[in-house]
Amino acid sequence: MNVIPTIDPTYTTLHQVERREALARKVLEEIRTENIKEPRFGPTFTPAQAADLVHRSVSAIRMAEIDGRLPEQKRKPHGHRENYTLEQIDHMREVFGTRPWRHPADEPAIIPVQNFKGGVGKSTISVHLAQYLAIHGYRTLLIDADAQASSTMMFGYIPDVDLAENDSIYACLSPGDEEVYRPLPELIRKTHYHGLDIVPATVDLSGAEVELVSVEDRTARLSTALSGHRGHDICFIDCPPSLGLLTLNALAAADTLLVPLQCEFFALEGLSQLLQTVERV
Repeated sequence: MNVIPTIDPTYTTLHQVERREALARKVLEEIRTENIKEPRFGPTFTPAQAADLVHRSVSAIRMAEIDGRLPEQKRKPHGHRENYTLEQIDHMREVFGTRPWRHPADEPAIIPVQNFKGGVGKSTISVHLAQYLAIHGYRTLLIDADAQASSTMMFGYIPDVDLAENDSIYACLSPGDEEVYRPLPELIRKTHYHGLDIVPATVDLSGAEVELVSVEDRTARLSTALSGHRGHDICFIDCPPSLGLLTLNALAAADTLLVPLQCEFFALEGLSQLLQTVERV
């Protein structure tokens, strides 16, 4: 009869922990090097796809190139036109008058993506919706308010490499700290998607909950920071999976709330708690 040996889960030496940490760092660095390369390029589109996005025919685009309203598109060695970049498509929209910008006097629509349950796809949905709307001509801003910084890393910014403490959204929420505080426009960074900007997250956001507790207008700091902002049409906020002051700030600033939901008990429970919170806010 085989006897299964008893395993002591606490029997791990400090040296073993250090070796595993070093291995984890090495693997993480390899993943970063392979998947987060510079320079990063946005999508490109065939003439037919560009015409569909601009809401004009391919022949109308070619005529605009012939009469000088648009620059003539470069050609590949075999004679076909090169694909159009998103920046070129936005220029076409301006020439044809088909770009869907909001009125200059309008503030952006603010849409937090939130559920108290983690792992329901908040970051993925935030990033993909922001990219989709940028492709369709909207000036889009994505605010990463989650200390895990998943959305930030999807756009190639590494919190502990590329970003400092005062590079996250917390810098414009910081109560009276002159060394940390920065206004919102200074925090906005370009992405490789033309028309899509991001306010990145760092691990320092985890301390924001504690530091904002003693602030008088602690749930309205983000609303104040976004007030008067006219540079974007739509602003998505990737929220942390918790009921904290960052989440309450996002809800207080919101025009619309988007709640990703999986068909499972805990995700539904998170939705129930979130709706109760929205009523109180």
